[in-house]
Amino acid sequence: MKKKLYVLNKLITLLKGNITDSNPTEREFRATVLFRFFLIIVIYFVVDVRENIPDWMYLAFKNAAYPLFIYNGLLFIFYKKINKVLSKIPVLIFIDLFISVGLMLIGAGWRNSYFGYTLTTIILFTIFLKIKGAWFSTIMLILVSLIKEPSAEGIDMLSFSVSNMDMRLGAASAYIVAGVIIGYFRYLLDKIRQLSRERIAETRKAAVMEQKMKLALDLHDNIKSKINAIVLLYNPLLKRLFKKHSEDQEDLLRLWKWLYYLQTETMRFFISLKSEHHIENTSFELMALIRDEISLFSEITRFSWSFESEVGNLFLPIKLKQSLLQFIGESMLNAWKHSGVKQGVIKLEKQAESSVSLSIAENGKGFILTDDLLTSYSGIHSLHIRAEEVKGRLKIEAAPGAGCRLTLSIPVYED
Repeated sequence: MKKKLYVLNKLITLLKGNITDSNPTEREFRATVLFRFFLIIVIYFVVDVRENIPDWMYLAFKNAAYPLFIYNGLLFIFYKKINKVLSKIPVLIFIDLFISVGLMLIGAGWRNSYFGYTLTTIILFTIFLKIKGAWFSTIMLILVSLIKEPSAEGIDMLSFSVSNMDMRLGAASAYIVAGVIIGYFRYLLDKIRQLSRERIAETRKAAVMEQKMKLALDLHDNIKSKINAIVLLYNPLLKRLFKKHSEDQEDLLRLWKWLYYLQTETMRFFISLKSEHHIENTSFELMALIRDEISLFSEITRFSWSFESEVGNLFLPIKLKQSLLQFIGESMLNAWKHSGVKQGVIKLEKQAESSVSLSIAENGKGFILTDDLLTSYSGIHSLHIRAEEVKGRLKIEAAPGAGCRLTLSIPVYED
């Protein structure tokens, strides 16, 4: 009893299949084979009640059911593995076409007991070879139905009460209709899936943008408002401290500028988050970035930088901003630490049609550029890494007593 229940449960599981299957061809393949499985059983018993068919044809229809039953049973039991194999090597589906051709060669044209079975071959070709498979399998079956005489000559043929040519044309017409319907249905199904994938992508994009906007609003409420409050509260305090501690006015002013810089950068971040474009499509203005860094470092280090530019407004992809920001900051910081002077020059020049050069120079004590500086984890090595991140080229000119010049070539029209 337990064995019978186990077999019954196993059969029910196979019939239901895995409802979580994500592969549509797997579900379609399983459904087609299951339909065939029951169709063969029906044909096996219906052949017994058919009249006016030759004995040899009756035996051929009857005996064909056994191998077909085993063949489709194996397809149904191992449908997952077979589906994967056919998806990778679809040419193997021609085995099924040869079987259908053999069934049609038994005879009787459209009155062949397995005529409905052969139509499922068109479905399988359509599943694994798309619409081209539908046309090819349809044409092959049409040719077989037109070439092969549907029954033996003489009294066997007359017993069908239908002419030889009627059977041929009837079978061919049925294949044409089936091929057109199945092929067009496949085309519509693929189109629906494509539109579904596009709609899912658009939905995900909208969800990301919605999440981005929510983050911007949360940051605005929690961070920007607090920074603004600090700045507003600091102004009256600054005035009072100026009067009482005049010797600390310079440090207090520097602190205020730091807060102002933080407020400005935070505002830019909020605007970037609220942008309707993806981060890959946004950009930043290079000269504005350089001026901001000069202003910030001049206040902090008291190192004076002059800025010269031969190009107009230059917008670069936002993905380069962080690397360029680090390159400029590290270069200015190294000059302040090691040059021994208090001023430098930053130039932005048009180098070629597809690049600009950014040079940062000072006339300090300089140094000797050795292999160790280029290969070890030094400031020079770090600058080369930043240059690689923006797909640029870095040139370093330095000598004792002659200062140092860093020239970074930045591609501006590269995809």
